[in-house]
Amino acid sequence: MAEVYLRQQRFKESADVIQRALELDPTNAKAIGRKARALTGMQQYVKAVEFLLAMHKDSPSLQPEISAFIDDLLRPAKLQHINLNILLERDDASNLKVRAVRPMKADSAIFNEEVIVPVAYQPGGADESVEGSVYFFHLMQALSRVDNPSRLMADLFPRRASDVPAEQFKLHRLFVDDIQQHTKLPLDHDEITRLLLVLKTNIFSSGLSRFCSLLNHSCCENSEKVINEERGKTYSKLRTMRDVQDGEELTISYFDHDISMDGVKGRRKYLRDHYFFHCECPRCVSESLASSSSSS
Repeated sequence: MAEVYLRQQRFKESADVIQRALELDPTNAKAIGRKARALTGMQQYVKAVEFLLAMHKDSPSLQPEISAFIDDLLRPAKLQHINLNILLERDDASNLKVRAVRPMKADSAIFNEEVIVPVAYQPGGADESVEGSVYFFHLMQALSRVDNPSRLMADLFPRRASDVPAEQFKLHRLFVDDIQQHTKLPLDHDEITRLLLVLKTNIFSSGLSRFCSLLNHSCCENSEKVINEERGKTYSKLRTMRDVQDGEELTISYFDHDISMDGVKGRRKYLRDHYFFHCECPRCVSESLASSSSSS
């Protein structure tokens, strides 16, 4: 029945049938492949990768088949490469982390993916300025050309309005009427506001990348993103900067070198103002403790 639903493109019904089959036999290779196809059919590419990487780790005897399923997923997910030595893990709030499940050498490729929302304009001022609103307008125009942007960005922060300070949500909502008038996005005001905040907190200079944007920040990051241009398309490549241990979270830096050289107070203020979180990375914790000790 699951295969029939897949051929009829009734992906949600197929996924429900497959899930019941996997509950009876978690090592059913056909069911694993069909679930990946169903999630891909629903354009839930992050969940498909999350599922297959977990199965690859937990089912060593099926790794050749699961590797083939991942290969089948690469093209529709706009991926050129994904490292099989990682997991996508969800915390209690269902936010994703990327973690190594085996040791990885420096300069190991993690993801190589096509940018899904290219940036055609770069602001010269603060995000909240008039120039910043022009920047957001250009981003939303690009997003309006993407099929089903809400689904595309469902797994990126913020996943809900409560993930950001209320005043920031209200501030970004001020742009929505103008954006909706020009882009004709068939979404309500709150969802457009959420998408604006997704862009604000996940965009790189090259644009928005689905998988590279999943990595959390650290001021002592172990990975970095580089840009490749191939045949008129922009690709984000994520690679390790040093050896990474089994179980270690993969992280990147959300700011440039100048801000990285600031003290802990300056870095934390920048991250709180632009990304809405208080950094508790090992570097910040260590510098904060040292500062407290020296002042006491």
